[in-house]
Order: sequence, then C-alpha cells, then structure tokens
Amino acid sequence: MRTHQVVSLSQVLKIKQERLSVLMMPIKPPNGVGEKELELAVLRELRDTLKPSVADKVKIAARWISHEYKACLILNFIGLMP
Repeated sequence: MRTHQVVSLSQVLKIKQERLSVLMMPIKPPNGVGEKELELAVLRELRDTLKPSVADKVKIAARWISHEYKACLILNFIGLMP
C-alpha cells in the first residue's frame, strides 16, 4: 500500500522552482564544440545552400536543434530570430 505525504504550498512551489531551474540550464555543446565553432559550422552549411529560402533555413536549424543545441542560439545564427 502506498502512503501519501502532506506538503505545504510553499514546499510545492520550491520543488517546482528547483525543477524549472534544472530545465533552464544551458545545454553544453557535445564534443567540446564552442559557441564560435558552432556558429561557423552553421554559417558554412547556410552558405553552401544557394540563396536559402526560409524553409531551407528552418530545415538547417531543425537539424542542429535535433542534435541538442539551444534553439535560440541556432535560430539567431541563421537569422530567424531577432
């Protein structure tokens, strides 16, 4: 039989805040790639596409984001985010 524990609202809010802070931590690029190297790699791929449309830019961004790079960083490099 499972027992339930009674907790106060302040405890619940503290636990939620701790979980959110863990989720908001920046993702470190795998394989030790720094931010500038990442930017250069993304820009090289963008350069290789002749006159990329927005759809092409989104495909490139989605590929990098799928490798667990921060979305806001990639979108900024590509020029899809102010």
